[in-house]
Amino acid sequence: MGRKNVVIGALLGAAAGLLVGLLLAPKAGRQTRAWIGAKARHGGKLIGQGSQFLKKRAEYEGNRLRGLFYETKRRLAGSRQPYASDDVVTQRVRTELGRHPKTRDVQGLLVDTFNGVVTIRGKVESSSRVKDILDVIYSVAGVRDVVNQLRLEQFV
Repeated sequence: MGRKNVVIGALLGAAAGLLVGLLLAPKAGRQTRAWIGAKARHGGKLIGQGSQFLKKRAEYEGNRLRGLFYETKRRLAGSRQPYASDDVVTQRVRTELGRHPKTRDVQGLLVDTFNGVVTIRGKVESSSRVKDILDVIYSVAGVRDVVNQLRLEQFV
């Protein structure tokens, strides 16, 4: 009996609140519905932008973790592994570029490796940044040479 009264009281309270809200609403129903629709569309855009950011961030972190895994594996193996596959070298380079203080904020670099020769592509803002990037790449184990295809561009 007590539970039934609580449910009925809650429903009557909600109905009374709805009635008061409709009677005292500052806008007409059409305006309110248009406002709610605009807010919903805006919220949908924000969710879409957030999901794109999260997707890019997850890809970045995945590459970083993969590189850390291969780096740890290499260090544990010691000198028993004289040859590193191109995928491993690529992951090592990406990891080191993301970890190094002088290059961690550089974005949009493409790294490819073939037979230990790393090709780096992208846009950078200064020649000193190019030097920093190349120094980091040459310091990675398994890199035999670097093909520099970086372009200097002024960023706004």
